Amino acid sequence: MQPDTVPNYQGFASRRPEWSLPELHAGLQVDDDVVLTDVKGRQCCPNCQKSRSLYCYDCLVPLTTCPRVELPFHVSIITDVDEQPSKNTGVQAAILAPGQVQLHDLDHCPEFDKERAVVLYPCDTALDIEEVQPDSIDRAFIIDSKWKRARRLIKHPAIEGVRRVKLKEHKSAFWRFHTKGVAEEGVCTVEALFFFLNALVEKSKLGEAFCGPHCFDNLLWYFSYQHKVVEKAALERVVKKRRQPLIEGKENDGKEELNGLNELRADAPSGKRFRLEGGEGEDDRQ
Repeated sequence: MQPDTVPNYQGFASRRPEWSLPELHAGLQVDDDVVLTDVKGRQCCPNCQKSRSLYCYDCLVPLTTCPRVELPFHVSIITDVDEQPSKNTGVQAAILAPGQVQLHDLDHCPEFDKERAVVLYPCDTALDIEEVQPDSIDRAFIIDSKWKRARRLIKHPAIEGVRRVKLKEHKSAFWRFHTKGVAEEGVCTVEALFFFLNALVEKSKLGEAFCGPHCFDNLLWYFSYQHKVVEKAALERVVKKRRQPLIEGKENDGKEELNGLNELRADAPSGKRFRLEGGEGEDDRQ
């Protein structure tokens, strides 16, 4: 479906009927996801034997072939014990960039040089990307938690004195809506990493090996596929909701719109009846 033909999926979230599914980021060039489309139901993780869909979020194991993304530095995604791993999109980054992305709490940080580390965190003292010196990062920290918890975690001794860096505002394509009081521009973890890396590329802060415009698009390989599946489910709900008045004879002027929705539905990717890691729902991450 082309972006200008996608309907407004309002009513997708019952708790926020005015909320609509955001569009996927324009211009993404990710690898073919046919191996994900071919997945039939849930699978057994070869490590823990638990039932999973596309990957195991506990073992960080892909259950299909997947692309591998090379990063210019290590990434620490700071996890919160109160958060469910299944909702952490940072898991996707760890699977797609194995050995370079780690998930851990601040009490179990790997050794690192604070002078060559940054923390993605918007605050008054945070640096803009333009202020970051080229090739000055060996490790980046991303805090994956709700805002109230993040405000406490940023004060942890493990990252005390580490440079704070902020991103320009980006609109999230995540299907988990944000709670009241948090900007809709807040992005999920894998999006934050993606936008951070792209900003470094745009400002020529990385080496020649990472100067291409689409070096890091595959970080959103799982994300983009899941977005299509959620979009398909949302479209099904829209069609069902708008068909009912027609069946009851209460609305006859919406047939043309309904026919258009049915055409879009026919062209949409096949929806899976499995539970998505990073599923729909409420969120208030940064």
